[in-house]
Amino acid sequence: MAVLEECLSGRWLISIDNLRRAQLQLREEGECPPSLMQKITALAEFVTEVNKECLDDKSVGDALARLLLLREAIAAISKKYFDGRPVLVAGAERSLNERIQELQSLALAGKKSQPPSSAAVDLAALESSISDQVVPAVEALVVRTEADVLERLGQWEAAYKLRRQHATSVAERRISLCASRAGTT
Repeated sequence: MAVLEECLSGRWLISIDNLRRAQLQLREEGECPPSLMQKITALAEFVTEVNKECLDDKSVGDALARLLLLREAIAAISKKYFDGRPVLVAGAERSLNERIQELQSLALAGKKSQPPSSAAVDLAALESSISDQVVPAVEALVVRTEADVLERLGQWEAAYKLRRQHATSVAERRISLCASRAGTT
C-alpha cells in the first residue's frame, strides 16, 4: 500500500509538469484561443497551489527522495525478513521504478532549463543521502504494517499502542540527536 500511495503522489508532480509543458508549448505555437489559454494558465496555477499548500510533494527532489528511500527500504525488508525474495504485489515494483525514472527525468530536465520543472536536483547527492535513512524507514514500514494487520483483526488498542511506542521512540531519538548536536557546537 505504501508503494502505491507514494507512486500516486509522485505521479501528481509529473502531471503538473506535463500541464506546464503543454501550456508553454501552446503559448509558443500561438494557435490556442486566448480564452482557452487563460483557462489552461488558471488550471496550471491552481494545481501548483494545491501541490504547494495541500500535498507532500513540494518538489521533484522531495518526491524522488521518498521513492528512492522506499525502494531501498523494501530491498532491506526483503533481505532481512524474506531471504531476499520479492515482497511487493504484482506490478507495484514496476510502478515504483517507473515513477522513479519519470521523476529522475524531471530532475534532469530541471537542470537543463529551470522552468517547467519545479527544481533542479543533484541525483547523485540525493541517492547517497538516502542510505542513512533506510533503517528508520524499514522500522516505520514494519510498524505500519503490523499496526494495519492488528486493526484489521479488530485489535485497535494494540495497534494504537504499537504506533504510539514507535512515535515516542522516533521523537526520543530526534531529541537525543538534537541534544548531542547542541552539545558539540
